Amino acid sequence: MSVLKRIAKLLLMTLVLCLLVLPFLVGSVPISTGQAATGLLATPENLSTDPYPFDVALGGRYVFWTKTLGEFCSPPGSVKSVNLTTRAQNTLIEDCDLSAANVVADESHVFYADWVADAVKRIPAAGGAPTTLVSAAGLIYHRALAVDDTYVYFGDNAGVNRVPKAGGPVLALAPGYDSHELALDGSHVYWTEWTVVGDDAIRRVAKTGGDVETILSGGTLANPMGVAVDESYVYWTEGDGGRVRMVAKTGGTVQDPVPAQVDHWAGSIAVSHEHVYWADGTSTPGTHRLRRVPKGGGSIDNLVPGLSGLGGVNISAKFVHWGDSGGVWRLQIGPFQVYLPLIARRD
Repeated sequence: MSVLKRIAKLLLMTLVLCLLVLPFLVGSVPISTGQAATGLLATPENLSTDPYPFDVALGGRYVFWTKTLGEFCSPPGSVKSVNLTTRAQNTLIEDCDLSAANVVADESHVFYADWVADAVKRIPAAGGAPTTLVSAAGLIYHRALAVDDTYVYFGDNAGVNRVPKAGGPVLALAPGYDSHELALDGSHVYWTEWTVVGDDAIRRVAKTGGDVETILSGGTLANPMGVAVDESYVYWTEGDGGRVRMVAKTGGTVQDPVPAQVDHWAGSIAVSHEHVYWADGTSTPGTHRLRRVPKGGGSIDNLVPGLSGLGGVNISAKFVHWGDSGGVWRLQIGPFQVYLPLIARRD
């Protein structure tokens, strides 16, 4: 290659690198309520117009979502997917005897809670027949799922449990604890807990079982809802007051990156290396927002305001995903920002 060609190639590579990196160096401008954040790479992308998904999950090249059974089978319960490579949508299962709720996924399968059958089931990501992993009286109270390389973890009115991903014996990790949402790191299962009787709490137990550790309970907790973890902290949202809170995994001083908001709730949550992403809103339609805040606190970005039915917040290496009244969406947030301790995800 001639010297001139080498110089031209180097200049071209430098230009491309600048175009890729510059948006992340610019960052976001502090904004007021109701404004969308600046500094993002794209506007929201609509992956499906299927309205009001119950929950959303990422697995391999797919985004999955569930629909619970409506009155008089309108709509029927379903598990659906969109292929992020081809944009092809697929209804994996749809039935008037199905009420698919919480959902998680890995590279090969999607796992979901069926409230009608009181069961946790799985379907191959590309489609196929469902397999029942566990079925027992009381699973109708099931609220959350989580998955790692080996097990599916689920909570019901009998406690926090695990079952092999291919099926097998159920191990009760935390019998008698009423979990609301679950999160995993390499060694523990974390959950939020709130009941009409007894204290609200943030707890964890080893994935192999053992003593349940109460990280925080009672006090100022106000209906803890969504939960997420990174290397050092547990993060959660609260249904009463709309706070986003964090505490060290072993307990200690609670920090509030997002303080209480009058008449607000906060729900689904996810974390990257730098930010906390979550959904909040009020009881008024059109007031739901997808938001983010630096982990240590600071200016809040209203990434997508003016939504209804927002939930199922998930993040991958480049995107934040969610579901709302308009279907299933994603928004580009940039590469290499996401804490993925368990399963590598592709976009």
